[in-house]
Amino acid sequence: MQRIKRSHCYFLIGIVSTSFVAGCAGLGDGPEIGVVAEPLDGQSGALTIASANQVVNQYAVLAADVAAGATTITVTDIGDFAMAPPVFASGLAAGDLIMIYQPQGATIDATDTASYGTVTALGGAGNYELVHVASVAASTIQLETGCGGLEHAYATAGATEVIRVPRLTALTISGAGSVTAQAWDGVRGGVVVVQAQASMAIDGAGIDASGKGFRGGAKDPNSKLPPGTTTIRSTNSDDGAEKGESIAGFQATYDTAFGGRSGRGAPANGGGGGDAHNAGGGGGANGGIEPWTGRGVMVMDEGLVPGAAAWNLDPDHALGNSSGGGRGGYT
Repeated sequence: MQRIKRSHCYFLIGIVSTSFVAGCAGLGDGPEIGVVAEPLDGQSGALTIASANQVVNQYAVLAADVAAGATTITVTDIGDFAMAPPVFASGLAAGDLIMIYQPQGATIDATDTASYGTVTALGGAGNYELVHVASVAASTIQLETGCGGLEHAYATAGATEVIRVPRLTALTISGAGSVTAQAWDGVRGGVVVVQAQASMAIDGAGIDASGKGFRGGAKDPNSKLPPGTTTIRSTNSDDGAEKGESIAGFQATYDTAFGGRSGRGAPANGGGGGDAHNAGGGGGANGGIEPWTGRGVMVMDEGLVPGAAAWNLDPDHALGNSSGGGRGGYT
């Protein structure tokens, strides 16, 4: 038998369905800093998706930190922009649209208490913006600067990725067709973002990035905690299963900066690991307007949930909902 790792959490799916016009209006939470003089021309044409699990984005990785106001960025693997998805016939070039997105970099409370996992600083986690490409030279991308430089600073330590966005006249997903993301591997993937000039017609499976985002903690066959004991965080795998990935990082970061990858404490929007053999891991993500407590979701009517009596074993037990990840369980 082995403890169950905490459950998976998700990345975002972003869809932009508009035409660009001249000006400096932002898209979503991030500004579009390099609006060109003409409306979007749908340079990639119309795209019809009729088969399952098609990836239409391409992903590169930021190679060096950039400050707010920067007009150039460098990536480690510019060649990846020319790979795989058939919607792109060539490599990254002037006029292309990219998203810069930093999913990590947050700092959390690392104390061995019920406060473990509380976000103390976002550190840029969640920042993103859409920008036009002015030119490409080797691994350096020059950005259009009609509205100034980048709105946000971005850090390589936050696993910032650079995503090529299809600029379509129309997107149609039909029958068994579906669009998904390349699975997040710690530096890239996990995001779907599409721009359509005229229309989107989506049926069937549609667009789904489930299971493509932050990773769950690795399975762990060790368990030596005496009955009735619990561990919030530890670098010793005997003290609990691994925590799931979050905006604060993953295994190595937990070990070096936040008291260890093992134990039931929930790091930000990542779930905590189970405490002992057959203990369940905590769920991840759980975004919403509820305040973060690290308890996860404990419904008011405990009779609706099999095994809910085990919640009473938690020294910080309280019914109610929490955004973010939930703590790992007991056996």
